[in-house]
Amino acid sequence: MNNISSMELNNPARLYELFADILEYPTLAIYDQARECISVLASMDDSVCKQLKKFLIFVEEIPSSRLEDVYTRTFDLQAVCIPYAGCHLFGEDPIRGMFMVKLRELYRSHNLNQVGELPDHISVMLRFLSMSNRGDERQELIDYCLIPSVKKMVKCFGENENPYHGILKAVLLTLERDRGKDVQSNDELLKENDRYD
Repeated sequence: MNNISSMELNNPARLYELFADILEYPTLAIYDQARECISVLASMDDSVCKQLKKFLIFVEEIPSSRLEDVYTRTFDLQAVCIPYAGCHLFGEDPIRGMFMVKLRELYRSHNLNQVGELPDHISVMLRFLSMSNRGDERQELIDYCLIPSVKKMVKCFGENENPYHGILKAVLLTLERDRGKDVQSNDELLKENDRYD
């Protein structure tokens, strides 16, 4: 495992922004976003970077219309993986509505203009992390919302050879590292999360 500089460990804002971009409906910018994400990760951790390289290879080999189709089948119509953290945490329970209201309040207090997606969409939550400073609310979002949700999202793929599976594994490893607890190396996390493959 490569050493992580203190600046990168203390400020993963650009990485979260790139993950948010990649997990939104794909545009032509996704090629550059994936390359930049790999570049940022290459200086941090090889195991996480490998997950992104698989995605970049897939993206470069298919036309953008096919990528849009894969995204839609993965996250929207008859979704393999629902991209809404609240669904993974609360199911159809009405508490999900209260959760989304609290997220909107949190975003508003940090001037995040969340438009076009529900507040519990993974890309919106990652974008919030890219804008917020360290703090209790941010840490709670990582520990109690994002990590449990992304673990369930990774598990949704099963044996499915979906390029977004690797992206979500990379997000999970990054969240675990950002958690502020040095409980496992990223290689151990990958092995632990492989059981969700």
